[in-house]
Parts: sequence; C-alpha cells; structure tokens
Amino acid sequence: VFGVFGKGYEPIQNRDKFGPFTDGLVANGEAIIHSAGALNGGALTWVYMQLPGELKVSDTDVLTRGILLTDSYDGSRALGIRFMNVRQICCNTMQGIIGGRGAQFRGKHTVNLVNRVNEARQVMGLEEAYSQMLMRGIEKVAQEAMDKAQLNQFLEKLFGVEEDADALTTRVRNQMDKVGDLFYHGLGNNGETRWDALNAVTEYVDHHRDVRVAGGSNKDPMAVSSARLNGAWFGAGADIKQRAWDLLVPAN
Repeated sequence: VFGVFGKGYEPIQNRDKFGPFTDGLVANGEAIIHSAGALNGGALTWVYMQLPGELKVSDTDVLTRGILLTDSYDGSRALGIRFMNVRQICCNTMQGIIGGRGAQFRGKHTVNLVNRVNEARQVMGLEEAYSQMLMRGIEKVAQEAMDKAQLNQFLEKLFGVEEDADALTTRVRNQMDKVGDLFYHGLGNNGETRWDALNAVTEYVDHHRDVRVAGGSNKDPMAVSSARLNGAWFGAGADIKQRAWDLLVPAN
C-alpha cells in the first residue's frame, strides 16, 4: 500500500503516462530514451530523455541536454517534467536549477491526465531558452577565478556555518573538506574557478555524499544508490546544488 487518495485519483500505468510524451519525441528524432528506473520500491518512477546538441564549456568540458520525467504512486509528487544536464566528464547532474529546481510542467492524477500530457510538448521550446540561460551563467562562472579564501567563504555559506557557528560539527566539517578537495581534484576540475566550485558540489552530492536508507540497510549497495539518486534529484542533495548555483552564479 503506497497511500490513501481521494476519489478523483486515478493510478495510471507508466506506459500510459510517459508514452504520449516520449513516443512522439522519439519518432520525430527530437530525443532518445537514455535511461529509466524506479525508486523507493517503485513508489517513484522516472525516464531520462537525451536531446540532440550539447552545451560546450571547453573542448574537454561538455554537458548533454535532456529532460527528466518523473511521477509517483504514493502521492509524494505529481507527474513532472524538468530540464536536466549531465556533465560528461564526471556524470554530474544539474536539474532545473534556474528559477528553482521544480518541474516545468506538472499534472494531477485524474482521468484527463493522459490528454493533458500532450501539452507538455511545449516544454521542448522552453528547453532551448533554458539552455541559453544556463550557458550564460556557466560562461560567467567559468571565467571567474576563485582563491582559497573565497572557496572557504563559499563553503561556509553553503553549509550554513557563516551565520551559525554552532552548525560546524565534525560531520559538517568533513563535508566541507570533501567539497574543498573536489574543487582541486574532482573529475575535470582544476581548482581555479567558480565553475570548479559548482562541479565540486555536484560531484559530492551525486557520488560521495553519505545517505541514509529509510527502513533498510546502508550495507545494501542498491538501496544506497537509490537513496543517493533520490536525494540528488529530489531531496536534500538537490537543495545543496540549488544553493551552490545561487551563491556562485550572478543573478543578472
């Protein structure tokens, strides 16, 4: 049992809720289905579609363009579509960080949902504008140098230590040290710019951050991977990425 819902709720099969969006894009050559899966014992399902074209920061630093479709069977989230970019050199992900990490489209579980999903095709036009805004922000931070003192100040703000000295526990100190190390030694990083700092955070969240497995064992690799992905895309890890972007990228 995933949850108790009102009379208007309709459980919709994955192929029925994702199919109207994915099939048309694939048939027209506008996207390919890259991967799909389920989290939390099947309560949350997702499909990642990769779009043509790339966002090029340098000759060796490239981001793919994509759309992440998500839905839940436990009422935790509505059917949603958000933009997601993947840094190829390290597989770090950034999803919907401009204007907040929320979905660009949402729908409720009702009998009319399948018809309304087709309206989400408008997202394709919005994705182009989103990619342009994203690249403007990336190009700015990729050119802005960051020294050790600036890095430490950024980490203090990111982990809430600057405003609350009591927040600097051993655990938080270790987290700050790890992100600081990834600034210099993370995949594709040189320890020189604000772009390195942003990627240190995304690599930490996606690949190194400790997670707790609800109702399970942290010794189960699949459960840990599921919990980490859930947090990185939808939970506390996504919040950390959003804070990092807001701190590092100029508002205008």
